[in-house]
Amino acid sequence: MAGEKFKEIFDFFHNPGEITVNEPFVPRGGKSEWVFGRGTDCDFVYSTPKVSRAHCKIEYIDSHFYLTDLDSTNGTYLNGRLIERKERIFAGDVISIGSEDIVFSSEMLK
Repeated sequence: MAGEKFKEIFDFFHNPGEITVNEPFVPRGGKSEWVFGRGTDCDFVYSTPKVSRAHCKIEYIDSHFYLTDLDSTNGTYLNGRLIERKERIFAGDVISIGSEDIVFSSEMLK
């Protein structure tokens, strides 16, 4: 049992992980950060009252995508779990802000 848990932890730190997207992502105009929220200056605007003005952001860093909550009032959820720090995301992950569910895909950022 303990050996099995150790193997999981070892694999977690020594495995480069799965590929975030199936094809190389080339951000247009050098953009590497997208903000989701109720504010009109956000890249993705949601008019739902439970969405904060600047709710969360997705960043493209070292060929991977990351999701961060921006101190939103109602929190940001990744696959049903409240996130409390920057989390790596993958194609098909579900991001929930307020009553909005967003299925992540790199295509949405192009």
